[in-house]
Amino acid sequence: ILKSFNLSCHFAKYPFDNLSDIDLGIRRLINPSQDHLSYAEFTPDRYPGNRIYYKLDEYGCNYIFLLLPDTDPETYLFIGPYLTSPFESSELYKHAEKFSVSPGLIKQVEFYYHYLPLIADTSSLQNIVTSFGEIIWGSVDNFSIEHLDSSRVQRTDVVQGLSLYEDNDFPTFSVKRVEERY
Repeated sequence: ILKSFNLSCHFAKYPFDNLSDIDLGIRRLINPSQDHLSYAEFTPDRYPGNRIYYKLDEYGCNYIFLLLPDTDPETYLFIGPYLTSPFESSELYKHAEKFSVSPGLIKQVEFYYHYLPLIADTSSLQNIVTSFGEIIWGSVDNFSIEHLDSSRVQRTDVVQGLSLYEDNDFPTFSVKRVEERY
């Protein structure tokens, strides 16, 4: 069903070796030295079971994740990334000029956002995920839903970070990774 939304689904066993594929490479693209998706952040203590988490991250991408019951080792299901509002290229280019960022570098980030699924009305997706929760936990009374907002970094900050790169040393975004989803 999630394929009809063009959404990626990933299963990750705790402790995590690598979560960089979950975001389709945006963190590696914007900041290669960053600890991608903050591996230490996703622990069963911090995000316990019997909850469905909806998260808006610092790059404006949305994810859904949950700790699957009765898994050993503990396994999370990650759904996303996706957008809930259209991406505006003009915003990126306006800030690129301000921070003297090459248009070629901005094109990489623009490509990423334009190929993310856009789900303006998330009610159907939420119904599907809630139904899945009822299946794995038995009843809607046996789990909760939590919304997390980590959008503390604005796109201006993303563009400003890109100004540190030269055109020839900037990591390129993989078209193949996006195409694999479609």
